[in-house]
Amino acid sequence: MVVSSAPPDDNKTIQTPFEAKTTYSGTFCSDSFSTNDFVFKSETSKYLFISIVGKGVTAITMRCRNQETTELVVIKVGIDGVNTCSNAEKKILNKIKELGADNYNIVKFYEDFNYKTNPCLVFEELAIDLLMFTEFVVGSGLHLYDIRLIAQQVLVGLDFLHSNGIVHKDIKPNNIMLVDWSSLKVKLIDMGFTEEIGSMSNFYPNPLIFIPPEGIMRDKPDASLDMWCLGITLIYFYLKYFLFDYGTRDKTLAAIVKMLGEPHCSKTFSSWKNVIKKYDPVLKLQSLDDLLEIRPATQDPAEREDLLSFIDFLKAQSGELATVSVRDNPKMKSSPEQSQKPGFQRSKEVSRENPSRGQSKTVQVQSSKIQAVRPKITPSRTDSKKGTNQKYMGKNRSEFNNTDNLL
Repeated sequence: MVVSSAPPDDNKTIQTPFEAKTTYSGTFCSDSFSTNDFVFKSETSKYLFISIVGKGVTAITMRCRNQETTELVVIKVGIDGVNTCSNAEKKILNKIKELGADNYNIVKFYEDFNYKTNPCLVFEELAIDLLMFTEFVVGSGLHLYDIRLIAQQVLVGLDFLHSNGIVHKDIKPNNIMLVDWSSLKVKLIDMGFTEEIGSMSNFYPNPLIFIPPEGIMRDKPDASLDMWCLGITLIYFYLKYFLFDYGTRDKTLAAIVKMLGEPHCSKTFSSWKNVIKKYDPVLKLQSLDDLLEIRPATQDPAEREDLLSFIDFLKAQSGELATVSVRDNPKMKSSPEQSQKPGFQRSKEVSRENPSRGQSKTVQVQSSKIQAVRPKITPSRTDSKKGTNQKYMGKNRSEFNNTDNLL
């Protein structure tokens, strides 16, 4: 889908979402586009094509400019043959837009329209996803302070979705984006696989490294899968590698069980026991307590308390309680609201519109609403080394100086 008008007397090759096409005297030579299809038009706006920013299985994403407002936007165009996915996403987006989703750290959705048979969804432009940010901008694990800031904002978004009966189903670093380069303000993106909680399917869109054990075993899912995926995502931010990256479903489940224990409530786990007992995967962490050794805190009491609280937070999301799993008891399952508790998620005011600057519309995390999921661990180790993430703690982290007034 090309979108810039070629001069009438020049031949030009334009990169479309599908392949490069050549214009001749302003004519775009393609069966998919007519001669004047250089601007996307909705009922209210015209969008000038700038570049392609991504291509997935179900959609192509383009950077465009609203010609009326000059605002840069992103347009997600559904690929022919997968319109069912785009229509489902459009339905959810319009629903949460009416509920004010962009005030809850979810990407702002402007409108939808059709380009011929292709559904188009228009969003605000954000800066960079946190996978790219961690891998190529920071180049190491993030500072715990900043992971907490990111987690707070994502939990606000998930609490909004879950409170309105919606599960995201695709939480991962790629789907959390920086709003701009001046702060650690983030938003959730990609509602392509969201579903109503009451009618969730057994389909898991995430890569295997994010899928919870019940997903691997094809048990009936619930909204807590978003919390599992968030836990895996936060561990990635801390370590800069994925905790359960074993390539196959059998090996991945074997690693999860070896590290976190058996999911006793699963109706299908007994049939998986004989499958996974063949494997003895080498664990990247013997337990989540090993995070104390990998990047040990200093003797500063506040920093140590943060790390211990982070470990507790992760255990609540993973359901690690050895003989009694959090996932075995629905009353003990962690939710976004429960996770916004004193400790790693401290009782602070977080701005919905700009938490890094503390502007208006705040969310007050009420400690009285939060039930402790499990007792706090008393570590037996002595942490004497400084954290290893010196580069990020210094130069790179200083770029986000506006976050210092938040926590």
